[in-house]
Amino acid sequence: MFMSLCMAVNAQKRITFHVTSEQGVALQGIAIKSDYCGVAKGVKTDPKGMAVISYSSKEATCDNVAVTIKSKFYENLDTIVPVNASDTVSIVRLTLRDKVQKIKEVEVIAYRPIGKNNAEKSVYTIDTRGLLKTTKANKALAFLPGVVAFNDSYSLAGKSQKTRIKINGVIAGAEDLKALYAGDIEKVEVREVTKDDDERFAGEINIIKKRHEQPKIFGSISATGGMIRSLWGTFDHFAFQNKHWDITGLISYNQHSQKSYTEVCRIPSLPYSPSQKMTIQRDIRIKQQAERISLSWYPTKRFTMTLGGYHYGYPTKSSDFINDTEGDDTHRKYKETLESYGSYANGSYSINDRNKINVKGNFLYYRDKYVYDLLPDYNYKAAMREYTGEANIESRLKLWGGSHDVTFGLRNTYRQNMSYANGRNDYSMQQVYLTDYHSYGKALSSYLILKGESDNMGPKRVFSFQPSLRLNYNMGKKGTLTASYQRKTTRPSIDYLNTDSLFQNVYNIVVGNEALRAQNSDNMSVSFRKQIKKAYLITTASYIHTSNIIDQIFVNPEDYNVSTYDNIGKCDEASLSVYLMNRLCKNRMNISISLKGFYKRYAIKPELERNTLIIPSEGWGYSATFNTSYLSTKGWMYSLSANLTPKTYELSYTHVQNPNLYVSVTKSTCNNQLDFKLSFTNSLVYFYTSHTNYHFRDMYQRTFQKSYANNITLSVTWNLGKRFQQRRGVSSVVNDDIVTKQQ
Repeated sequence: MFMSLCMAVNAQKRITFHVTSEQGVALQGIAIKSDYCGVAKGVKTDPKGMAVISYSSKEATCDNVAVTIKSKFYENLDTIVPVNASDTVSIVRLTLRDKVQKIKEVEVIAYRPIGKNNAEKSVYTIDTRGLLKTTKANKALAFLPGVVAFNDSYSLAGKSQKTRIKINGVIAGAEDLKALYAGDIEKVEVREVTKDDDERFAGEINIIKKRHEQPKIFGSISATGGMIRSLWGTFDHFAFQNKHWDITGLISYNQHSQKSYTEVCRIPSLPYSPSQKMTIQRDIRIKQQAERISLSWYPTKRFTMTLGGYHYGYPTKSSDFINDTEGDDTHRKYKETLESYGSYANGSYSINDRNKINVKGNFLYYRDKYVYDLLPDYNYKAAMREYTGEANIESRLKLWGGSHDVTFGLRNTYRQNMSYANGRNDYSMQQVYLTDYHSYGKALSSYLILKGESDNMGPKRVFSFQPSLRLNYNMGKKGTLTASYQRKTTRPSIDYLNTDSLFQNVYNIVVGNEALRAQNSDNMSVSFRKQIKKAYLITTASYIHTSNIIDQIFVNPEDYNVSTYDNIGKCDEASLSVYLMNRLCKNRMNISISLKGFYKRYAIKPELERNTLIIPSEGWGYSATFNTSYLSTKGWMYSLSANLTPKTYELSYTHVQNPNLYVSVTKSTCNNQLDFKLSFTNSLVYFYTSHTNYHFRDMYQRTFQKSYANNITLSVTWNLGKRFQQRRGVSSVVNDDIVTKQQ
């Protein structure tokens, strides 16, 4: 009886409130005021959206409770909810509606991170604000942090060499970037150190496209014409995708004419020796063509297969009018053909979430051929076939210090070099590599590459060890500090090994050298990067020591025209660069600026110094690249690119040139289906002029060059169908330690 009396006296009524949004999400921190039988109480909801109010048995005599809720983000609630007075526990469920507010002004006090950095790579997103919806990837990369871009050529801040471009892990060219919309890019991975780096390439930009499961077909047809100089061309591409297949194809063709004027002046240092002068007027008709097709198959989530083939052609017809040092006039015609074919087949299989196997194969055929109309003895041919196979395994292992992302791989390359004089020469290269990425917490991480190579180019097999290490320290809001060391090896190309005489012009005949060996370099750099609101700043200090450099050597004082290639000496280069990217005018304007100052010094091997006529060059220099674009409120996009490299240094000469300018105006109409683009190339400088200074032991030579490179072009692009998305594929194999002749 006593226990029953106590329970009756202390009996309470509990009202439980459950508050959710219209989407069914539990709301935390909502203040509830209730009035039950004249007794007012208040409570806030917990993380599950629950709140409980208790009343004594004397107060619990009503059949309803008044509820009031006021919130900044949800509509206010003021209602009466029925409850049963006889129940000791009642549950009240409340749903709040989203409040619609009119915001007159927003003050931004925080900025989203532009990129994430670690020792292996930096990951960025493309900010499409300030770009047309039809802007392609080749233009969008100009405003990616740390990328220095001009005229579809890309390098990384602080680097002198070009960077390798990939799309979904597959090697890509300028044509592939023109077929990819900036809005279709999910993210961009930038690696400043990779196992494939050599003297020609430094770093890698890998574009990851957005993934879509639904079938899509997309294509475009474009036509371009020149208004000042003869130029016309087309760029067409198509793509198809469904859940298991990706097919892409493109065709590019351009034909244009160029004129140039070259004046060579030689002043001997010997007394009473007359100066010599020679002029060359050249008309060139150029055809540039490219065809590429790729197919990716995704039968399961674990297995992928990618196949592709491509062809690039660069045939030219030239006509030279020469007035030589003796005053004689010569008319010469010739054809040059630069061409390459390639194909690749890559497969990838994920054993589980921690292990993945990649198998890759690649074929490349390259040729360079000169044919003269009336001088068959000067005909020149160089060709190369290359077959490459590679296999690696990617694993996440628990080793010392925690988790490590490790890749172990093997690669074999077989090459066939062909020429008129040498016939066919075969050799092979073997490579084994190990990469390791490890994070020592949130701040410090490291990326290590251990690579060994072997080749039989010479009379005996040669081994080389090429380690690389990059450290990254994240200081939070203060920025990121990185330091790296990299060993690079570059083997000579077929053009350097070919002992046929390459008659480039009447004052420059080049002969190859079968005894050439690999060129090596040690690269060290320290960089600091920091996001400042919407801007991104990168400063880099670097030092490069190159040994066994492959360059021309002049050995005959009777004829300064003839040179040959040799591992002639070494080079030291120190540089300091600053890069800044920013967005202005409410994100309608993009700006990127790169400034670099350097000191470069060449030296010749003692055993070759007494035999060559070259006086090695050295000195200070600087370069600057500027890119900007502005998207008007009317949908017009204005772009300006400029490149200034006043003076560059090579082993036997220094080169001085005027700035390069590129201006364009683009308008997209008909719901982004039709684009019009007006481009101005060097329009402010009618002649593109440059001159080269050679310092020889007994003679000074100055070569002045003037080309009519300015033009105004109009491009019209018709976009068909819907945009096409592609999944990530496996990278193809490209051996960039071979350097083909550059034009």
